[in-house]
Amino acid sequence: MERFMEHVIFKYLRAEPEDHYFLLTEPPLNTPENREYLVEIMFESFNVPGLYTAVQAVLPLAASWTSRQVGERTLTGIIIDSGDGVTHAIPVVEGYVIGSCIKHIPIAGRDITYFIQQLLREREVGIPPEQSLETAKAIKEKYCYTCPDIVKEFAKYDLDPGSWMKQYTGIKAISQRKFLVDVSYERFLGPEISFRPAVRCWPAVVKHTVCGNAATSCVKLVPSLSRLTDSREHRPCVTDCAPCCTGLVICSRSH
Repeated sequence: MERFMEHVIFKYLRAEPEDHYFLLTEPPLNTPENREYLVEIMFESFNVPGLYTAVQAVLPLAASWTSRQVGERTLTGIIIDSGDGVTHAIPVVEGYVIGSCIKHIPIAGRDITYFIQQLLREREVGIPPEQSLETAKAIKEKYCYTCPDIVKEFAKYDLDPGSWMKQYTGIKAISQRKFLVDVSYERFLGPEISFRPAVRCWPAVVKHTVCGNAATSCVKLVPSLSRLTDSREHRPCVTDCAPCCTGLVICSRSH
């Protein structure tokens, strides 16, 4: 860990640690031992004057203040933290994470990439096999989006494919020749497995259900937060999003 932090501070930040205060983030349910070990390294090895360790879930709520009026600013909500291998639903109350109410599902960015790779393999024949995963990842990051109604999305692409289809240009690693990939249904079918795992024959444990379970557990501890839950089943309403190291941290609140 010390070598990693040295690499980050001196090569990427290019800063003198003794002259700056540091803001560090930690994942949900991080153990106190890991936190203390990192703080010990920062103080004893790099001699930082001060630092603050924040939970990742609280920062998106604070970042949402820039787009809201003063009266609408809050540090209470449900955070959907979707990384590379797992997605967490994290309830935050007035800036404090309720650890006992955190829920998770084993569906995240890596699974979306694999699903897009599978769709491309079934349809496209010009993608080099050794670059199929890299191509699927690039398409996911550049063209994919979530949709409110998958049936309407299929209809849009069928009626006017030229307006919605995209074309990805890649370069073969061996011959350095270009290859083209037509991107159509993959744009919305990839992220759709987060809401409909049955698309890929997975058990139907979806993000909005996990988000609702987290909110319900939170309300049992803090009854005044009953506004976070609703009897209707729907997807979370995304209000703000900020980039995370492995995916997206989505700040969402149920209506």
